[in-house]
Amino acid sequence: MNVENYRPIAIIPILGKIIEILVKERLFRFFEKYNLLSNSQFGFRKGRCTITALRDMVEDVVDCLDGGHAIGAVFV
Repeated sequence: MNVENYRPIAIIPILGKIIEILVKERLFRFFEKYNLLSNSQFGFRKGRCTITALRDMVEDVVDCLDGGHAIGAVFV
């Protein structure tokens, strides 16, 4: 076993994660400040999840059906 074959553990991934979190927070604050995100954007937003998206979709479907409109959906 030759010790020279092994490299030390790097701290770079930890620093990268910290920078990623800081950039994400600043971007989201900017987007929210200038109202750049659509109300249909549910992913990666606080207080919004797939359940919220599903509830909004069901409400839209029910409103359309109650109004006598035809409705179609494509799920990918």
